[in-house]
Amino acid sequence: MASTHAQSQHDLICDMLTDGSLTNAEIATAARCSTHAVRRIRQRLNCFGATRAPPNGASRPRDITLSMFSPLCNRVIEKADMYLQASKSCRSVTVRQFKEVE
Repeated sequence: MASTHAQSQHDLICDMLTDGSLTNAEIATAARCSTHAVRRIRQRLNCFGATRAPPNGASRPRDITLSMFSPLCNRVIEKADMYLQASKSCRSVTVRQFKEVE
């Protein structure tokens, strides 16, 4: 779940944690958050070096890179009679169609 804390709260908690003189309860009171949030932010600082975790790769990895896509489209256009199904629209070209031909 996404964090509900403002960036200013993250900055304040980060500064207090790096100072090291305050307890979790004191930091939570000053930042107006829970002690659990302070513990999670401390853990993220140790793991990632930031108060927020890096984004996860939400999408499926590409089978074909963008640098390969343009030459493949050009090949389909050149050999339109050979790839009738794929030549209708270069955007509709899939990797599977090229793998079947090879």
